[in-house]
Amino acid sequence: MQPPALSRRDLLSKCFAAGLLVAAPSLSQSTVFALWEEAEKRRLKPTPPNDLGPFYKPQAPRVNRLSRPGDPGLPLSVSGTVFDVNGEALPNAVLEIWQADPFGHYDNEGFHYRATLSSGQGGQYNFETNAHA
Repeated sequence: MQPPALSRRDLLSKCFAAGLLVAAPSLSQSTVFALWEEAEKRRLKPTPPNDLGPFYKPQAPRVNRLSRPGDPGLPLSVSGTVFDVNGEALPNAVLEIWQADPFGHYDNEGFHYRATLSSGQGGQYNFETNAHA
């Protein structure tokens, strides 16, 4: 039988009591706990796992434009930044993007409206496509 797991607070308390953890003289144990908890609140939650679904297709081309000249719809530019759970930009993250055509169909034979992107050194990405009503 395993002993019950310690909470973070219990573990820190035991480390303080054993002298394994020393706070700066001007900080009390409760202040250190409060600072720790505040830092934990600022952590970002990761995007939850998501099934790739029946419309994902591997080996999409590495392009920044999903639509083709003459495709219907309004031009749409999408950009953003990929972050890790600490809020740091995540360089070289791989993004797989696919969208339906104006009729709600996915191209499962080719790669129309599909792309693979990598985020830049600052975690940024962008791509162009057409928005469909």
